[in-house]
Amino acid sequence: ENALDTVTLCIRMPKDNEIKIDAAEQFFTALYSMKKSKSWLSFLELEDVIACEIVATHGDISFYLHVPSRLTDLIEKQIYANYATADITVVDEPNIFTTDGKVAYAGLMQKDIVYYPLKTYKELPNDSISSITSSMSKMREGEGAIVQIIIRPADGEWKSAGKQYVSSTKKKETDPEKATYKVDQKTLEKISDKSSKPGFETVIRIVVNSESSELAKMHLNNIKS
Repeated sequence: ENALDTVTLCIRMPKDNEIKIDAAEQFFTALYSMKKSKSWLSFLELEDVIACEIVATHGDISFYLHVPSRLTDLIEKQIYANYATADITVVDEPNIFTTDGKVAYAGLMQKDIVYYPLKTYKELPNDSISSITSSMSKMREGEGAIVQIIIRPADGEWKSAGKQYVSSTKKKETDPEKATYKVDQKTLEKISDKSSKPGFETVIRIVVNSESSELAKMHLNNIKS
């Protein structure tokens, strides 16, 4: 029922925009405000889910947000707050599938414990989106691909676990008999930094449609890598 009550927003930016990538971090931080307040009935309620999508078809790559209908106004305001020159349009849900197409699919999840760090944009030497869109730009006539990032606000248990891990590890390392030094100081700093930020339960999905299974798998592997 919740999934059906959504709006699809297509978001376009001018090619010459010079907005820094930090704006995206601010945008997602603001989205955490949609987390529902806890009550004694919280276990019966579902958190709101947002899907961020990059959709590629032959000759076109577009960016979409699927948002709950009642949050459309909030989401639009947050987009404009961080991307003042954005053009937002309500559209029909994009469809990459064809009658005779073959589909390849992958889901990505974090392998390590959730509070362990991932590389962020601050540590990547190049624009991280360009390699993804480059792989997706190879779609031919009748082909399509979607990278979908589904998020919903997470509870704070993972943050507490991360802070506790850092604290206990540092405490052990001050004791010569218990110290193992398996975790370097930089990793502990990154865990601390990650645990200081709002978090989302996240699933990343990649779906490709092509005229043959072999081509679909080839495109999928290119996007995954």
